[in-house]
Amino acid sequence: MSEKNDELRKRIEELIPINELPPNLQSKLLERAQILEVKKSRFLFKQGDKDDYSYYLLDGEVELHANKQLDSVIQSTSDRAKYALAQLQPRQFSVKAKTELKVLLVERKHLDQLMLLAQESTLNPTLTGGGTVIEVDEVDGVDDDTDWMTQMLQSELFSRMPTHNIHQLFALLEPIEFKAGDVVIKQGDPGEHYYIISEGRCAVSRKPSPQSKDVKLAELKVGDSFGEEALISESTRNATVTMMTDGVLMQLAKDTFVELVKNPTLQSLKFDEAEALVNEGSAKFLDVRFPNEHKESSIENSLNIPLNSLRLQIDKLDTSLIYILYCDTGSRSSTGTFLLAERGFDVTYLDGGLVNNPDAASVKATEAEETKAKPEEKHEPVKKETKVDDAPKPVEPAPKTDDSDNVEIDAEARVELLNAKLETTQLEITKVGTEEKDDTDLKKKKEHEEARKKLEEAKQKLEQQKKQAETEAKQKAEQEAARIQKMKEESEKQMQLEKKKLEEVYNKNAMEMEKLQKAKEAAEEKMRLEREKLEQQAEEARKQIEEAKRIKEEAEASKKQLEEVEASQKRLEEESAKKRLEDEEREKQLQAKAKAKIEVERKKLAEQYERNSKEFEELQKEKAAAEAARAAAKQEAAKMIEEYKMSHDKTHAEEQAKLKAERQKLEEEAKKIQASMKQIQQAKEEAERIKQEALQHASELKTKQMDSTNSQVQRDKLEVEIKAAEEKAVEAEREIEDAVHREKLTESAKYENEADLDKKKKQEQALLAQITGDLEAFEEEQEEEKASITQVQMQADMMKRIKLKAAEAKKNAAKANENLLDDISKQLGNGD
Repeated sequence: MSEKNDELRKRIEELIPINELPPNLQSKLLERAQILEVKKSRFLFKQGDKDDYSYYLLDGEVELHANKQLDSVIQSTSDRAKYALAQLQPRQFSVKAKTELKVLLVERKHLDQLMLLAQESTLNPTLTGGGTVIEVDEVDGVDDDTDWMTQMLQSELFSRMPTHNIHQLFALLEPIEFKAGDVVIKQGDPGEHYYIISEGRCAVSRKPSPQSKDVKLAELKVGDSFGEEALISESTRNATVTMMTDGVLMQLAKDTFVELVKNPTLQSLKFDEAEALVNEGSAKFLDVRFPNEHKESSIENSLNIPLNSLRLQIDKLDTSLIYILYCDTGSRSSTGTFLLAERGFDVTYLDGGLVNNPDAASVKATEAEETKAKPEEKHEPVKKETKVDDAPKPVEPAPKTDDSDNVEIDAEARVELLNAKLETTQLEITKVGTEEKDDTDLKKKKEHEEARKKLEEAKQKLEQQKKQAETEAKQKAEQEAARIQKMKEESEKQMQLEKKKLEEVYNKNAMEMEKLQKAKEAAEEKMRLEREKLEQQAEEARKQIEEAKRIKEEAEASKKQLEEVEASQKRLEEESAKKRLEDEEREKQLQAKAKAKIEVERKKLAEQYERNSKEFEELQKEKAAAEAARAAAKQEAAKMIEEYKMSHDKTHAEEQAKLKAERQKLEEEAKKIQASMKQIQQAKEEAERIKQEALQHASELKTKQMDSTNSQVQRDKLEVEIKAAEEKAVEAEREIEDAVHREKLTESAKYENEADLDKKKKQEQALLAQITGDLEAFEEEQEEEKASITQVQMQADMMKRIKLKAAEAKKNAAKANENLLDDISKQLGNGD
């Protein structure tokens, strides 16, 4: 980053979810982030764009435009600026700079990776919660100053979601500002978004009928969420949510909710898989349809709790079981699955429902299995609670119940249901009474009075039904107690019969014991005789044991001696290893010395080659001088050329002889090296043979030493022979190692000799080629000179002039020859 002053750094550390990263990961994020300075009226991005970045407003104001219309303005000082701007992809808004801006640009993928590394304590999956519970006129939410993120992370629903999904969820939540009175969702509209309250309060209301007024059902506070049921069940909104105050809601699109929340939370099973779990005893089918639907067609031995009363009977379910919910199509069962998952149950639903599983639906239940209830000492009235998007329909003024309902829901469950209906009816009575007081129209007052009476009658009937259900529950409890008492009495009778049988068995066993006593006495006499015999055998065995003990002691002594021998052998092996390391070090030193010596020889040969080259250059100079003399006067030049040729041939002959002698010397050394390697190999094989014989001899001596029949003197003698054999083996091993060492040195010298020999051969070939080339060039020059001289002699008019020049050239040539001889003499003197 180009700008890192304290104020900006502090501002960046407050951004969400960057503030969840520890300082070291924040630093890593900022290393790759950028701070952009944007001029007024410029766009950060436009609606419909797709990119891989998150934009955070650090300073200034921006405008959010949707469909070319101004939607809202965000200031850098507002809480909304703590979140990334218009995060959803493709972009749902165009963001335009209202003033000059400073914007933090973060690579979204990099931020997600760092969030996964953060290991925040708030994402501890052991934290559980019961989900958001909403009650009429009483809200079980959180205080306004409680962090909505913490509230969500502590819920049971979020503890079931993968950590990666939680990170994505918070990254994709879009903060949307609302004013007091704004309608967030409307009853009857299709579901498009899921909401979490970040700031402010909301009211939940519902119209019992299209013509009636909205009835307030609940209030929602910070941390509460709503809107999921319509997204899960693919249905319309069943309630309206209105802002009571200004606030901010975190909005999540339907597709994102399905991908990140619904899919990982709601798991479906094929009927075969579900049936297998039920047969194992670890799962139970739960029908969330109405009782009449369950009676018509259902899965055998399944429970039946309608979806609209599922919340009221959650405490009746066994948390140790897996519940497999089903309905006709899977819509209601998926909603029920989400509801139970929020409350910590291990739950799934039947894929496709009964409609797509005819084998399951073909089995018709004659009677729905009663819900397994947990034991309770007291039955408190259950408060009616509802989740937004799942608000129950108001109870009608005169609800109808019949005996079939009583059969399908047990007495205790009916008591709980009737309590809920009574509370709802009481709410309706209160509402009618309030409207009756406020209404001045006599006709409407009369209608309200009639409605209130009907509700009172319904209330009385419900109270009677409640009493009846309580009576039935009490009767059932009494019947259960009587059944238990009867079982107890039957158990006591059974115990008496068992006691009588045991007495008969005891008497029979007493007679058998008398017979066994006589048999015992006879057996004792027999055992006495056997004991005496065994004592004699024991004495003999004792003597044998003592002898065995003595042999064992001798064997232990031999074993001890063997251990000493092994220790000695181990010591020798260690010394041998140490010697081998020393030999390797010595070998390295010898190789270094040999290499240095070879390097000296190589330098000498290089110097000799350089001297020969200089001599060759001098000879080339002589050749040039001879050519100059030959150009001046043919006879003197021819003589000098002849002398040069003789000197040249002599020099090359000497050089060739010298190279040949050196090559012969190298070949002789190669033969010596080969012979030396052969001798080393023979010595190595001989040492190996001696070592094997010594080891074999030592092994035979050890075998003899183990023989316990040998006397101490013999064992001592064997001990000395073993040591001698082992020392001989160690000596042979050393000779082998020495032979290997010498073999390596000889091999190294062989390679060096072969390299020098090859080099000398190449030098001889190069010298021969050079001599051949010089001779050919010399012959060509002689031919050219002959032709030139013939041409001069044929020109009679030039004869006189040539003779004069020849005399002058002769004089000059004599001088040049004298100088040349002086130079050659000096060079020869320097060579000596």
